[in-house]
Amino acid sequence: MATRSVKFEISIEKLSVKFEGDIQTAEQIQNQITGAINNLASAQNRVIASGRPTPAPASVDVTPVKRRRKRRKVNEGIDTSVLDGEEVVDENGEESPAGTEDGAPRRRTGSPVTALVTSLKTNGYFETKRTLGDVRNALGEKGHVLRSTDVNPALVRLTREETLRREKNAAKQWVYFAP
Repeated sequence: MATRSVKFEISIEKLSVKFEGDIQTAEQIQNQITGAINNLASAQNRVIASGRPTPAPASVDVTPVKRRRKRRKVNEGIDTSVLDGEEVVDENGEESPAGTEDGAPRRRTGSPVTALVTSLKTNGYFETKRTLGDVRNALGEKGHVLRSTDVNPALVRLTREETLRREKNAAKQWVYFAP
C-alpha cells in the first residue's frame, strides 16, 4: 500500500492581543481568537487527512468596536462657589446672581480651572518651578480633584497670556513658574 506524502508548516511566532474595554466585548474577542486558532488547527487536520491543500480560513478581525465615551464635565471636582459666584439679595428679598454695578450679569472669562490656577499664582505657589503633577496635587489638596487633561490647557493658556512662564526640566517635563 502506497503512502501519501504531505508537507506543510504553520508558524505563529507571536500572537499578541491588547484590549481595554468592557467584559462582554473582551469575551467576544477571546471567543473569536479561540475560534480562529481552532479553524487553523482544523485546516491542518483536513490537509493531513485528505492529502491535498484546502483554502485558508477567513481571517477574523479582532479589533474592538470603538464606543463613544461620555465626557466628564470640566467642572467636576471644582468647588461650585468658583463657578456660581456670590448670590445677591435684591430689595424684594429674591436671590439673583451677582452682577456688575449697573445690574447686568457678570461675564466670566476663561475656564474655572484657569481661575483655580490663577489663584495658586496669586498665593505665591509658582515662586518655585512646578510640574503639571505638582499643580494637580496642590489643587487636589484644596479639594479640586482634576485630571491632567483639565489642568494642562489652563497652564498653557496662562503661559500664552504671560501670566506664567515655562521651560523643560532635566526630565524633559514642562515646569511652570511666575515671571
